[in-house]
Amino acid sequence: MRSFLTCLFLVLLFLITVRTQAQIRGTITQLSGIPLSAVTISVQGTYTATSSNSMGQYELKAPNTSSIIIVFQRLGFKTKTVALTGSEHPVELDVVLEEEVYSIEEVLIRNLGNPADNLIRKTIAHRDNNADARDKFEADFYSKGSLSAINLPKKILGAKLEDDKQLLDSSGSGILYLSETISRILVDRPNKMKETILASKVSGENQGFSFNRAQGTEFDLYSNFLDLGTAKIISPIADQAFSYYRYRLLGSFEEEGQLIFKIAVEAKRKSEPVVEGELYIVEGTWQVYGLDFVLLGSSINQPVLDTLFLTQQYTYNRYDRLWSKQLQTLDFKAGIMGLRFKGHFTHTFTNYIYVERFEQSTFGQINSEFKENANSQDESYWAKNRKVPLAEDEITDYHRRDSIAAIINSPHYIDSIDRLRSTFKIKHIFFGYHYQDTPRKLALQYQSPLSLFRTSFNTVQGFNFKTSLSATVGDAGLGARYSVGVHFNYGLADKRLYTHGDFKMRFNTITYATLALSGGTTLNQFNADSPISPFLNSVYSLFLGDNYMKLYQSQFIRAGYQEYLTPNLQVKASLGYFRRSNVFNNTSYTFSSTNSTYTANNPLAESDFDLPAFQDHALWKAALNMTIHLKTSIDKKPNRLDYTHSSAYPTIDIGFSNAFASSFSTYNYQELILHLRQQMSIGNKGLFAYALTTGTYFNAKDIAFTDYRHFNGNQTHIGTSSQYLNNFLTLPYYSHSTNKSFVELHAEHNFKGYWLNKIPIVNRLQLQTVVGYHLLSTINKKPYQEFSVGLDNIGWGKYRLFRVDYVRTSNGIRASNAIMVGAKFLNIIR
Repeated sequence: MRSFLTCLFLVLLFLITVRTQAQIRGTITQLSGIPLSAVTISVQGTYTATSSNSMGQYELKAPNTSSIIIVFQRLGFKTKTVALTGSEHPVELDVVLEEEVYSIEEVLIRNLGNPADNLIRKTIAHRDNNADARDKFEADFYSKGSLSAINLPKKILGAKLEDDKQLLDSSGSGILYLSETISRILVDRPNKMKETILASKVSGENQGFSFNRAQGTEFDLYSNFLDLGTAKIISPIADQAFSYYRYRLLGSFEEEGQLIFKIAVEAKRKSEPVVEGELYIVEGTWQVYGLDFVLLGSSINQPVLDTLFLTQQYTYNRYDRLWSKQLQTLDFKAGIMGLRFKGHFTHTFTNYIYVERFEQSTFGQINSEFKENANSQDESYWAKNRKVPLAEDEITDYHRRDSIAAIINSPHYIDSIDRLRSTFKIKHIFFGYHYQDTPRKLALQYQSPLSLFRTSFNTVQGFNFKTSLSATVGDAGLGARYSVGVHFNYGLADKRLYTHGDFKMRFNTITYATLALSGGTTLNQFNADSPISPFLNSVYSLFLGDNYMKLYQSQFIRAGYQEYLTPNLQVKASLGYFRRSNVFNNTSYTFSSTNSTYTANNPLAESDFDLPAFQDHALWKAALNMTIHLKTSIDKKPNRLDYTHSSAYPTIDIGFSNAFASSFSTYNYQELILHLRQQMSIGNKGLFAYALTTGTYFNAKDIAFTDYRHFNGNQTHIGTSSQYLNNFLTLPYYSHSTNKSFVELHAEHNFKGYWLNKIPIVNRLQLQTVVGYHLLSTINKKPYQEFSVGLDNIGWGKYRLFRVDYVRTSNGIRASNAIMVGAKFLNIIR
């Protein structure tokens, strides 16, 4: 009897649960019969809502009460309400929406001057109060995102592109990526969010983690700026909005007993980080009802991006008396090197709970956390909880990719593909070889010495060639991983083969504890940061007769260990034994027809080809380094933590090294280093960054030149990075090397077009003004300073690869001028 009663109770409970959630579904169209996407469907006066897909289809799980009113809302169309009584479910409810007809006469009579300007001023005046009313809340979040190829070219830079899974049509169009996310979010504006991912799904990946989460979707019109990556877009209701926008009243209509104004937003200068489109404002409370904006990629210096469309629709809750964002869509088109693609992302926010305050422990370092089974929820879960129904092409993509995934993940298929790709051919001797054993997570690789960027020239080796053999075991992104490699470097002039090997073991992806062992014989630059790349040195040596690279030989064995002790503290320790010896020029070969000759390999005496830079010696060296990140956020996945260190707060590096047991007692020393770096966004006025390093030596009066503090100079007048925060622009490579105390400062501000975007005609070039300052202070030398002003983002179309700086140098005695040309693509070659 007890079992029967238990079963009866469970059945009744199930029926009650089913009856409390009524399913309402249907299709929404225009009068012409065209389906309407992005329609908000909600239960009047609540935060229960959903949205229609690209085919106009929707499904709403509504509370099953005796009477409810369903609201159909879309920008540009008349809002429609439908009353439902307690009938059988599911309810099939198709709806036709009519385009909105706007009234403007009433507004024009009641306002003086431009009525739109008056409305915007009132909205700005009430913006902070409206922001405060909705700055702390909980909500359910659903996201669906897709990336699609518009046309996939046959080749990019000569490399053939293959649709090996045959997912695109004959024109090279089709879905490239499709994923969904369901989560619960807690938000405490302006900068706190915690997201718990309940379900994550990626088409074709049975264990995929979707990247389109709530993090990064916070486009808040009530703040002065809309954040889009590193871009700061001026909000049309920002304090300084009238400096960037013009407004025009298009009309008004009523909804929920409130008057809604539709206002056209027009940019005064499209070259600035601004939007254009329509903004909807509620009279009296001056809240945002909705927006429909377009943003140009050129406005935010993102040449790959053509256009981005942002829409937001808000629903009204009578209890809170707030219009809250329910639906947000992001659509964009982009392209580069013949590849055209588009993206569509839908974000829904439902079941809001506004709170006065959160417990102090609510927000910690964990920004987002995936539940244990988040990426393995079955289709019944998604059918029940998905806020926006799948369109036909999305259903097809899921089925096709999941079917293909089942095949390509089968042992037989994996084995056949591994055999095909790993079959050795004669051409691999010249172009490199890769062996893959997927089930064992094993990869072997051979890099050919004939590769363009593995062949270089210097005056010690002449033409030299590099090759390597390496193996990795383990998942690159998860858990333990092992790698081992052997590297060879042979020079034609010195006829020497330099060989070294390394072994690395990563124990986990939680603290990223890593042990590294290495040893062998290498040629090193005196400056361990390698201030000039082999490629640039080869060009300058062979064509201009300038051998800026200065080398010495090192035979060594070294062990290192690093780990995150806390998310904010990373510790690195190492111990090594080194035998250093001098090397000398072995060739004077050059393509140059000038009479200039190479300098000696000794940085201290470049005219004496026989004088060594130091006494050959051996020593032990121990080092300890701590990196402190003042603000770190964590994305938590099963068996993996991803750390994001905020560059808006200073990062502090403290390093101590001790050289001991040297062949010469005078070569023993200690060194202490402190390094700070930070990057700050200054609203819409650009990006400011600096790097400050100071240090001192102890007992280092007569140490070897190899252990001096060397500074990253540049005598080529060619830059290879987008920022100059680790190097001087014209400093000779070893002119200020020191074994005493020093201070080094690099600072740079990129105005991101703040000034030039305001100048007609010039703003079409999309250039960015950059100013910089560099300081080096060492004992017994006058301070060395560089002042620079330059133009960044130079190029054509989507290819902005260059930067040019004018540099004024002062060394305390005289001043000089120089031009620095930045070729940022060369950083890849390094």
